[in-house]
Amino acid sequence: MANDRRYVRVYHDDLLRDYPAIYVDDQALATWLRLLAVADALWPTRPEFPRSVKARPLARLIEVGLVIPEGTDRYRIRGHDAERSRRQDAARIAAAKRWQTDGNADGNADGNADGNADEMPKRERAENEQRTRLDEGVDKPPQTPRQIVRGWLTDHGASLPVGWVNTTLNELARVYGADPILTIWSSAPPDVRTSRQFVQLAERSLAPPPSANGSKPAGGHTRSAQEVEDAFG
Repeated sequence: MANDRRYVRVYHDDLLRDYPAIYVDDQALATWLRLLAVADALWPTRPEFPRSVKARPLARLIEVGLVIPEGTDRYRIRGHDAERSRRQDAARIAAAKRWQTDGNADGNADGNADGNADEMPKRERAENEQRTRLDEGVDKPPQTPRQIVRGWLTDHGASLPVGWVNTTLNELARVYGADPILTIWSSAPPDVRTSRQFVQLAERSLAPPPSANGSKPAGGHTRSAQEVEDAFG
């Protein structure tokens, strides 16, 4: 039966806005969705981590707070308890309304069956359409520099970086943090619009120049975006 088909809700707009690095990471996104499906099927029981889950994508999900370990081998998904509780409450309210309506209809059936039939509500959908934010707010982990700069790009109309542009941006965020990069981008010329242009601008401004003997100072990232581009044609 159609009503028996199980499903999980994915608020992809929230996911892309709040966790862009996970949204573009195929392994991490697939792992999160599988863990969500398992958690939904067993709710409210806390599920065990599947043996098939890969360590790297799981570590990323735990790092950003989308997956929250409980004990040594169980977990919960951020926002899932609130989502299921709202759905459960909505179903309970809808069922109570149906019982109340059915009782009133039975009591008045002898007096005016046709009139009551016209007023009988049609089948109600027991789903709560209120959007559930992935972030429940109270225990939201702070964003990493990489997440902050990627979020800035999408907020300002640039696509998420990929390939060597993404690698270079991650390295800049790791070495310098988010604030210096955002300061540079905020004063960028009007013709700087793409992720590649923003990353190259930040790199030219932040990357330390070569020393006299041609080596780069310690602490900087080791390969520039232009060097990567030249190396791969």
